Amino acid sequence: MRHGFGGNLNARQAQILGAIVTEHVRTAQPVGSKAVRERYGVGASTATIRNEMAVLEDAGYIRQPHTSAGRVPANKGYRAYVDRVMSEGLPARPDLAWVHGEYRRMARELDTAYRATSRLLSRLTRYPAMVMTPGEPEPTFTMIRMSPVSATNVLLRYATSDGEHHQHLVRLSQPVPAAVIEAISGVLERALTGHAISDVDGLTARTLQEQLPGVAVPEDLLAFVQTVVTSPRRAEVYVDGAAYALAQPEFEAREALGSVIEALDETGTVTRLLRSGGETAQVTVRIGEEIELPSLHCCSVVVRSYAGPASRTGAVGVLGPTRMDYRQAAAIVNYIADEVERLAAQRAAEEEQ
Repeated sequence: MRHGFGGNLNARQAQILGAIVTEHVRTAQPVGSKAVRERYGVGASTATIRNEMAVLEDAGYIRQPHTSAGRVPANKGYRAYVDRVMSEGLPARPDLAWVHGEYRRMARELDTAYRATSRLLSRLTRYPAMVMTPGEPEPTFTMIRMSPVSATNVLLRYATSDGEHHQHLVRLSQPVPAAVIEAISGVLERALTGHAISDVDGLTARTLQEQLPGVAVPEDLLAFVQTVVTSPRRAEVYVDGAAYALAQPEFEAREALGSVIEALDETGTVTRLLRSGGETAQVTVRIGEEIELPSLHCCSVVVRSYAGPASRTGAVGVLGPTRMDYRQAAAIVNYIADEVERLAAQRAAEEEQ
């Protein structure tokens, strides 16, 4: 019997994987066969459960952090779990009457509501929260060019159809020959001139590599470009709850915590994370390596867009460890996006009267 958990697990394996994800999210500890059997009602002996766990480990869904320890989910396991949760539908709307009341009180103060949303979202999920307001129509690139300054420094210049000119110094982790920078600059110019600013997010290192056979494209260069090239939609970005990252054991290491704090402090990075879900009114989850920024591969992001005035869109989301309570986070992000969308529609209707 096959199961909806990624399409290649039987019912018992799917139940065991779901139990491991749920228990690990709850405890942040490796999960053993005894806990799976006793807490989650898997109808099999602990020996049979251990055998099934070995199968799941071989398939890459779970891993064993230490010899003789239990298992923890791998990113593939989280993805299978999230896909199942999303296919079954999000939980019923949370009973958050007090939040609805907060938005009702801010009905005539849309800017205040946008600012308050990041605080409410972080408080509800206990993860760092991000909010982007609807912006103006997006301009296009009229010019984009990169020039080598030194072996590890590149000057990025671009201009947009609304008359704006920008330049940024991009620092690379490894020396790159000037000829490589110039070749990459040519590809970017051909791919982006005349296109919307946000199209830079659709480029991948693989795309560049395909157009530059024989050229070693620096892995971090495109990520830096996508971070500093932000669409001047005049959208505001609000972040709250960064301190919640301190409570996550995954971020006890200074490097991991530093990556999260730095990302939340960079408007371009936050904007890019919030846009990763596109503009459809569906909750999107990016896990680990699915986030294009290598420094955030220890994280997951849950985002959803919402409709604003004049067909413009904004977005809300949370950033946390891969050991995230995805079901709860997705339900709350969805709820908050609905509230903001309702408030924006109400405000627009009042202004038309």
